[in-house]
Amino acid sequence: MAPQVEDGRYPVKRTVGDRVEVSADVFRDGHEILGAAVRYRAPGERRWAEALMHHLGNDRWVGHFEPDIAGRWHFRIDAWVDRFASWRWELQRKADAGFDDLSSEFSEGAALFGVPSLTVEEALANLESDRSELVSSAPLSLDVDRERARFGAWYELFPRSWGGFEEVERALPQLRFVRSRLRARGAERRDGRLKRRRSSRLPAGVRRCASAFGSSPTSGRSGA
Repeated sequence: MAPQVEDGRYPVKRTVGDRVEVSADVFRDGHEILGAAVRYRAPGERRWAEALMHHLGNDRWVGHFEPDIAGRWHFRIDAWVDRFASWRWELQRKADAGFDDLSSEFSEGAALFGVPSLTVEEALANLESDRSELVSSAPLSLDVDRERARFGAWYELFPRSWGGFEEVERALPQLRFVRSRLRARGAERRDGRLKRRRSSRLPAGVRRCASAFGSSPTSGRSGA
């Protein structure tokens, strides 16, 4: 079953609006007609939604869904035997082969459909289906983030690298200054008007922080 990370130990990651394609090998002994569906559940929901899967070939089936909100989703696969489709397929196969005696097939079909008798035309025109021998996979987790997570990242500050919390507290006003500069720089990029400005001299730690974002606080110049 895919997708999964470390056999389902960790959540799969996607962003809002992504197409989550789910595939699995679905098989059973015999010649019965099988069906499968992706079942998925949004954060805070108790009921499962469903998207039918289609057969790719051999034993592989595939389906998909699109998460529309951020948070922890869950998904699983249900698979089953369709007794009605299996019976119709067997009847069609024998009728096409020219079998003269189909009495046993008609008896089986009448019991399956709950009617006294059936003809070939009535049986093949009936599109009833069921989900016999239903089985479900173990649910897997899906962490859905905002679209911005595709290109954004968090930067962490470790107090021990700055000389402790007191040094961090002392540098906070200058860190706020760096943040305001970065926001201004983003606005200038959006407007297409990058400007060069000088800034006051900052401590080495703040310079490293600013450099990680691509700015040069010592010269006061922003890279294009």
